[in-house]
Amino acid sequence: MRMSLGMMVWIVLLPCLCQADGIPALRAQNVKILMQVAAGGKVLVTEHYSLAGGPPSFGFVIMSDSCRRLDDFTLKADGTPVGLSRKEDRMWLHLDPASTTHAAAYDLSYAIEPFAGNDRRDADIPLLMPDRAIFAATGTGLDLIHLSVEQTSGAIDGIILPQMARAPDGDHWTAQLAAVPTVIRVKWSGSGVPCDQAALRNDPTGPFFRNLWSFLALLVTWVALYLLWAYRKTEIV
Repeated sequence: MRMSLGMMVWIVLLPCLCQADGIPALRAQNVKILMQVAAGGKVLVTEHYSLAGGPPSFGFVIMSDSCRRLDDFTLKADGTPVGLSRKEDRMWLHLDPASTTHAAAYDLSYAIEPFAGNDRRDADIPLLMPDRAIFAATGTGLDLIHLSVEQTSGAIDGIILPQMARAPDGDHWTAQLAAVPTVIRVKWSGSGVPCDQAALRNDPTGPFFRNLWSFLALLVTWVALYLLWAYRKTEIV
């Protein structure tokens, strides 16, 4: 699923809105995210959050739609396994710790099986992120997030978003970012697995766009009829 401009703006403003709503932010020493692309295009992701302080318990969110399979979620707080409860909210999947935790380190792992877009060459791979703003405990925080992508099968040809430095071997990419990206857009080296269009029609975001286009069509029709009526009225006068 492609992200619209409005969705990108929402994602950028989300940390600010969390602060404005009084949701306690997280203070992190460092955040490390590793995305490994295995044979067949299956993606394994591990995330490590080293915190300097924050709320006693918080959850995580990840973009979800009918053209991705997300499973094998695990969470450890200071090395102790913690259960996760799942809640679907339209295009978001919320994962909350089953028990209250107040740890200095959180380790997450999960698996994603993405599908290619309409051109069968690219795919958006979502990342799990805290459900609140996260800031650096010290410094500017512009390099708080250490993001790495590696592959062992040659499944991807490059990273489209975000901008990442490619290693000479061609199979490793790295970047230091100020925030956790919502998705990583990759380019398949060959033709990816296309999304099942029947499943795509069941995507909860589908009705929004259908209603939007229906509204625009109705608006254009109404304006055209009004102009035609106004023109005929002028001729009569």
